[in-house]
Amino acid sequence: WLSAMAALASPLGGRERAQELFQCDRQCRWHYDFFDRAVLGRMRDRWTCECFGGGGEALGDCPRFDAKHFDTAHTWSGGMDAEGQRYGFDSDEVCARLSGEGLATMRRAAAEARRQEDPQGTTILHCGACAACSAPEDIRVLAETRAWITEVMTELSVHFAAPWGHRSVVRLRDNLLAVGFNLSTAGKSGGRGASCMECWTDNIMCDSMTCKTLCWTKFVRPANPRTSIDRRVPWWDFDARCLKCDELNCGAQFIKCAGANRRSAGIVSDIERPLVEQCPLGLYSGVPPERLPTKPPPTASFIREVMKLEEGVVIRPEERDTYEDILREHLCCCSLETGCLWHKAVRCPSLQVTSPDAPPALAQRYCARSWCSLVSRQCFRTRHVTLRQTGDGRCAASWDRRFFFVGSPCP
Repeated sequence: WLSAMAALASPLGGRERAQELFQCDRQCRWHYDFFDRAVLGRMRDRWTCECFGGGGEALGDCPRFDAKHFDTAHTWSGGMDAEGQRYGFDSDEVCARLSGEGLATMRRAAAEARRQEDPQGTTILHCGACAACSAPEDIRVLAETRAWITEVMTELSVHFAAPWGHRSVVRLRDNLLAVGFNLSTAGKSGGRGASCMECWTDNIMCDSMTCKTLCWTKFVRPANPRTSIDRRVPWWDFDARCLKCDELNCGAQFIKCAGANRRSAGIVSDIERPLVEQCPLGLYSGVPPERLPTKPPPTASFIREVMKLEEGVVIRPEERDTYEDILREHLCCCSLETGCLWHKAVRCPSLQVTSPDAPPALAQRYCARSWCSLVSRQCFRTRHVTLRQTGDGRCAASWDRRFFFVGSPCP
């Protein structure tokens, strides 16, 4: 996430660019040097961006918003042209993992020939060129979350981008990791390319800036019923119109950044797609749903708890299930005299606090919601994190079953 921090520290008005969710940064990279994360932009007027290279040199202007044509030669993608005809999903390139060589972009025929010669050492991962999400570990996350991530991500995105949202891309990333969408977060060295997670958060920010007038219903109803956009979308189908806007304005950037998505890896997802758009050679092409790696969806109460976490407080993905199990039967009860202790009860016991400047004697809240007094600026301390000195601090939700028992300190 050094690129995000560098963007905020840039002399090109980092705070102003953050307020528009880095829209001009993305536009300038698309028009001048897509994979160079040092390319930045700032808004000249409502419809125009000024673009600058990594050394601060002026590159020129570009539109602040525009529909984008898919790079169908190098990505497994496509859309609808000006005449209303579908195009694409015919790239001759594939991304393969080669024994001793890592990931490589190859022509389809060459990759299939190599797989026949060395089936143990050659794995075709997805259609289209290798990019930030091509690692098998990232593709596995796409398969595991295929049935529920669109709806959950929409809910987290609303919490991020709504008029009342927190608008912190770091917090958005942490929320996605916490609910189990644990994509890789390390970008390429030298700033030539985003991390897989950055491809997804960039796409969320693009949708937020470009499609909010068509996706406004998501602010009150994040659910995403299975729908198709491979047709002329009627005006009353708000779910389809929202997805269509994403495809026209943000989809080409996303697939060029990520390389792998569910369609290119052969995964049938919770968005209805024509069969011709499914890659026939992906890591999970032809694998029946019951044999795909699958994660259960996070509960609604768990998602609500995640969205209350402050920036920098993370529930590690591998600990999510443990955390959910504990929350079903236990409360983390806090007071100045005892600190925060786990109680196996419906309600916390009554505790007395004598300090007039103390936070409330009792917080009938989970540990991830412990908080600081705005008056005294005193905070509870936990084993894993010291809470913020002002504001709504929260303790880290990080558990280990070996150390959990009733009456033990809440981590």
